[in-house]
Amino acid sequence: MTPETHILVLYTGGTLGMVESEQGLVPAGDFDARLRAALEQLPPSRRGRLPAFTLREFPQLIDSSSATPADWHTIASQIADAYDSFDGFVVLQGTDTLAWTASSLAFQLKGTARPVIVSGAQLPLEAEHSDALGNVELALTAAAQPTLNEVVVAFGGQLLRGVCTRKWYTQDHRGFTTPNAPLLGEWVDDRVVLYPGRLMDDQGPAFELPDYGRLGK
Repeated sequence: MTPETHILVLYTGGTLGMVESEQGLVPAGDFDARLRAALEQLPPSRRGRLPAFTLREFPQLIDSSSATPADWHTIASQIADAYDSFDGFVVLQGTDTLAWTASSLAFQLKGTARPVIVSGAQLPLEAEHSDALGNVELALTAAAQPTLNEVVVAFGGQLLRGVCTRKWYTQDHRGFTTPNAPLLGEWVDDRVVLYPGRLMDDQGPAFELPDYGRLGK
């Protein structure tokens, strides 16, 4: 990561941005300010390692349980339109279809030369013992890794190949796993550790870059 590294965060909805109400969890606005306030709670050494980011909140938040291919196309289109302006991307959404989103993006953004990190949370950002802040910190840090050139799920301290990810736990903070693929990296001692030999760059040109206009290297 360089001092100029700039990440685009797409907040599409999900539990991590909800708040408690008399009717249970409900969507809440002003997520950008809420997230930045939460990140300020991190120790200074960890805050200093986070990349700069711009957050865009979808005007109509997506209900993860009923997400459709049209929603995944919208997310991919937002990334493609902003591709030349950012060094990496984070997609924050609900966990019900998070693995589906990651898999769809892996095919739609086939050949990306920038990290695309998909994350969410089992609990809302402001909830006690929430996993949201840790997952966002991991996602932002992973999105700034120039060698992580693919779609990755960041959840529960682990970095998982997006196209191989499936939801495994409904309450455990780990949430997701890749039964048929090894971890790409983990959160160790407050830092992202990537595993050599498992990354797309280490495996040779697995993808041919399609003609997506802005996705050219």
